[in-house]
Amino acid sequence: MLLRKFLAFLLASIIITPTLTAVLYLTSGGIFLSVLLPIIALYVVGGLFSYGIPTSVLSDWLTQKMTEVKRRQYSFWFHVLSGVSFIFILGILADPSTLFNDFITYWTSMYPFFFGALFAAIVLWLCDEWVRIKRGK
Repeated sequence: MLLRKFLAFLLASIIITPTLTAVLYLTSGGIFLSVLLPIIALYVVGGLFSYGIPTSVLSDWLTQKMTEVKRRQYSFWFHVLSGVSFIFILGILADPSTLFNDFITYWTSMYPFFFGALFAAIVLWLCDEWVRIKRGK
């Protein structure tokens, strides 16, 4: 299972990094790609490795006795909710007063990361399911 998770992590990193870089480049007004790509890659690889893989392993463990259809559905929603909660966990660790006292300010500064984390969670789930199918497990 860990090999499958690592393969899904690599594949997801390869998909997410250039996609988020392109979106940020197109919406930022022309930040240099040579600066942007390594920064995005650092966050994507670090986040997926430290949070995405453990979340995916936990999802597999929680859904192991379910039928294949139910396992896929519950795994998807677990990945999505975990990805979304990642931003709130960061908010609690980084600046809890803004998160709890002025949510609008928090949301205004964090919503791009929210959608990035949501995108990353879905891509990681898709990659994990694809690797699962290709490896026959």
